[in-house]
Amino acid sequence: MNIKVIAWLNAVFLLGVLLVNYLANSLPIGWITTGELSNLYPNLFVPAWITFAIWWLIYLLLIGFVVRQLVDVWKKDSLQITKKIWPWFIVSCCANIGWILVWHYQRVERSLVLMLLLLGTLIIISKKVKTGRKRGSRKNKFFTQIPFWVYVGRISVATIANTAALLVHIWRERWGQTEVFWTIAVIIIATLLWVMQLRRYTNIPFVLVLIWAFWGIMLKRMMVDLNASVPILWILIRCTSILSLGVGLSRKRWIKN
Repeated sequence: MNIKVIAWLNAVFLLGVLLVNYLANSLPIGWITTGELSNLYPNLFVPAWITFAIWWLIYLLLIGFVVRQLVDVWKKDSLQITKKIWPWFIVSCCANIGWILVWHYQRVERSLVLMLLLLGTLIIISKKVKTGRKRGSRKNKFFTQIPFWVYVGRISVATIANTAALLVHIWRERWGQTEVFWTIAVIIIATLLWVMQLRRYTNIPFVLVLIWAFWGIMLKRMMVDLNASVPILWILIRCTSILSLGVGLSRKRWIKN
């Protein structure tokens, strides 16, 4: 397909994502806001509402990615990475839009399927842009790699939260264990996976997203029920410290890449 058409298709589909996400809370879609929906499925992994401000950063980075493509088309520069990822980017936009629609109409099971589709496409994109590997100029890293590192990190966290919401929707007790037990288990598993990601790919932006989410969960637990949340806060502080240490140790290697 012609590269100009590809660049404009990416721009149009991203515009669709931005429009639907705006309408989700301004209309709102399904007559309920995203925040009100989260309150319908309370679980201990949901962070404070301020944590969702990261979506502004994600969409700004994606706008930068799309604008850079259009500028490169105008300059007739090489757009090899765009050619590799454009079908997956469009699928990710469709999955994002679909997730917003089914989530706001409270189709929780379908929302998880679409979330997994979105996560899968972003993982593929991250691999194609050589996540954490040396690849061209710093401009290329900022406009092509970092947007998808942050995006896939946020969707990974959102997938965990969406799964927790589904479990709340189906039943409250998980195999006889308490909600606190499973929340701690999920936090530990997520931390181990993110540490492995950091060691293998030196993917600092990806890990920073989880640290941000953990701080949001801590804030929410302290605001809602501090005494009952002590075990969760204890493990969150330690996992956040481990991830922060890993980021500090990997910083120089990431800058060199």
